Amino acid sequence: MLRRSIILSCLAVLVLVQFPQTSNAKQSGYCKPSSGGNIHNISYPFRLKGDPKNCGDPRYELACEDDLNLTVLYLNSHKYFVQTINYLNFTIHLVDATIQKNNCSSFPRYSLLMSDFKRRDAYSPYDYRWGRMIKTEVSKSIYSIKCPYRVNSPLYVDAAPCINGTSSKSTTTSFSYLKFGHMNASDLLDSCSIELMVTTSWPVKDEFGLSFSDIRRALFYGFELSWFNIMCKRSCRGKDNYCYLDHASNKAKCYNYGLLESNWLVGIAFGE
Repeated sequence: MLRRSIILSCLAVLVLVQFPQTSNAKQSGYCKPSSGGNIHNISYPFRLKGDPKNCGDPRYELACEDDLNLTVLYLNSHKYFVQTINYLNFTIHLVDATIQKNNCSSFPRYSLLMSDFKRRDAYSPYDYRWGRMIKTEVSKSIYSIKCPYRVNSPLYVDAAPCINGTSSKSTTTSFSYLKFGHMNASDLLDSCSIELMVTTSWPVKDEFGLSFSDIRRALFYGFELSWFNIMCKRSCRGKDNYCYLDHASNKAKCYNYGLLESNWLVGIAFGE
């Protein structure tokens, strides 16, 4: 009789322990991984369109194009093909869906600017794997530039004959160029204008001396965005808290920016 009572008590404890865990799991968005298109491990915070509502985060919803065997993300209402999702460094690798491989004049139709992303957005163009809390860009920019005259500059890559600067609706002659990487105000020549700006994470050691073919490769390589913000938000819930991705543990570490700044100022005052 005593033994039966002990067994029933243990079972009751197990039920009480397991029920909250199951309930919390459903509320937190963690579900069995989904598979769609070319991505076979769609896990939190991502979800596949059609998954149960409690799975993943709606800001990270992906769609599947079975006829092309591709996974799709809509970002600012524009379509991008998902290449990979990295759950170790919290990045997603995307390629603009409007680029055509066999058409050298094909170029993304819409600009994607670094300034389009705010600090608390679902995605960020920055890598939060900070050494000394200094964020770095995970992507570089490619500028499409139009000039009313021919340009001879090491900064500009001639896009002719693939991209013709003259519009069919205009009789004014213009010339098209591409610029890779960071652009200073002084880099934009007189009377020239930026028509479009897109991003790429194509690895390159030297931004100078690139060819048109190189930049085409960069466009087809695509770009990465960080989705670390949601992990930061879950780990550091205080509005004054910031966080960074710790190298050793690969987890979010929190800090209070105001407190950090105060300590830094005190250290300067006392020469520390």
